Amino acid sequence: MAARILKLLCVFFSVLTVLLCGCEHDKNSNAVNTDFSADFRAQYRGMKLSGSLINTRQGYCAIELSAPETLDGLSVSYSGNELALSRNGDKATADEAYLPSDSFCSILHDILKSAADSKGDSPIKLELTCGDGDLTIDEDGLPKEAVIPSRDFSITFSNSKATGK
Repeated sequence: MAARILKLLCVFFSVLTVLLCGCEHDKNSNAVNTDFSADFRAQYRGMKLSGSLINTRQGYCAIELSAPETLDGLSVSYSGNELALSRNGDKATADEAYLPSDSFCSILHDILKSAADSKGDSPIKLELTCGDGDLTIDEDGLPKEAVIPSRDFSITFSNSKATGK
């Protein structure tokens, strides 16, 4: 009799465990995943830009421009509060406060920093220092598109790949 009760308890707890694990909801399912790399196409103040970027939640962001031709090879990276600009082997570093807050790279960096703290359904409302906008994310939580109308800024991400978690 005791063996039968023990078997029933084992079955009961096994079923309960499977049900509870299967029904658990991921608290961050609507969180934006800002640990990613992607290519981008953007429009900023009538200029068409393209390039690639890598971004992490730890505060590192690297943006490399490939178009227009006059900016091809220009890299801007942020690590903490330090900004690094480089092109053709020449590199300069400074505090990020030296880059104007309404520059393309500053706006993009601001969007990604703000997105890291965002949760909710897409599109996500962004309240940035440069103006309000919207961020659209894909089913994996990766940024897909951002628009800041007051700055004539729009960006679309492609070939996005999560880099961390």
